[in-house]
Amino acid sequence: MKKMHVMTVAAIFILGAFLIPTLASAEFKHAGPPAFTVDIPDDFKKGTANADAGQVLTGTTGSGVTVTITVFDTPKDVSTKDACQKAYIPGLVAAQGHVEADDVEFLGNEEYELDDGTMAYKCEFEWPWTDGSTILTTYLMVADKGGKRVTVATHPWADPDEVIEILESLTFE
Repeated sequence: MKKMHVMTVAAIFILGAFLIPTLASAEFKHAGPPAFTVDIPDDFKKGTANADAGQVLTGTTGSGVTVTITVFDTPKDVSTKDACQKAYIPGLVAAQGHVEADDVEFLGNEEYELDDGTMAYKCEFEWPWTDGSTILTTYLMVADKGGKRVTVATHPWADPDEVIEILESLTFE
């Protein structure tokens, strides 16, 4: 009798794994220029984008991940490859006020081909949040298209899988 009970529980567990709904996603469309889309979770809560800073979308996922998408003219003096270290991180340090450049730990920058064939860079770094007791990891995708630079920045508190999917979904039309 115990074997049947264990097998029944195992069958229910395995069947349940196939029936659990996955995180549904919605598509954020930017009309351009440049025109692009980014998949965001259905439970995404939009914030107020700062148009002066080039933000076209900002908000948080249901799990608390902050996502910000910006579009601005491609800088002539900072390549896509160097955008994270030479522009984004210094901008974050200046905006936060409590973070020093030495507090940021650069973890990597890899070339990445978007689904539409556009070459981009995916960057990762850690920095102290608010009082410095919590270390936050930022993941950033940077791509240039049609004289514009698009950045998708995400700041997860835990597992980065959700944000990696958001970053990698950037697709130009």
